[in-house]
Amino acid sequence: MIIVITILGILNIGLGYATYNLLKKLEIYEKSIEEFYTSLSFVLHTMRTLDEKQMFESDDEVGTVFRQMSDILFTLRPIIYGKEQNEEKD
Repeated sequence: MIIVITILGILNIGLGYATYNLLKKLEIYEKSIEEFYTSLSFVLHTMRTLDEKQMFESDDEVGTVFRQMSDILFTLRPIIYGKEQNEEKD
């Protein structure tokens, strides 16, 4: 009986340590995704501010970059905020 309790105690400590490490990694990943989203939003906003006449956004090659960045933002938005938001693409 004492052997079983000892084994379960060691297993419990090991699982607790593993859970703690996974939680710390998850927090790091969440923070990285939020920082990426914020940076990408800022870059897209800055690009649109510089291209106020929409000459580059409507161009084939540069417009593709605008669309890809916009698509990435709207893909990440539900991940960060936890739900779909009824907003039109910028």
